[in-house]
Amino acid sequence: MRQIKIDGKTYEVRALRRAEIRALSDLGIGSARFELDRERFDETMDRVLETQFLPDDLDELENPLLVELFEAVISETWGNIGEEKNSKRSGNGSQTESG
Repeated sequence: MRQIKIDGKTYEVRALRRAEIRALSDLGIGSARFELDRERFDETMDRVLETQFLPDDLDELENPLLVELFEAVISETWGNIGEEKNSKRSGNGSQTESG
């Protein structure tokens, strides 16, 4: 779970739950995949955001801010290439004994 600040307001986002991912499968979302159909982007964004926020809480946000919030949920669920999700290695990373 992470907090992000958008337009002066702090939002708490979390990864999608298994049941939510299953409910979104018709949009190309699965446990190990996120295949965005650009033709259905609006519907995908709305349904993902509605897993965590009431529509009334989002209706007054400008579109770029909604996209930022959507991207935060996606990053929290599947990770972000720019962030290291795994713990750091111990040792030198070698799988063979050094001599």
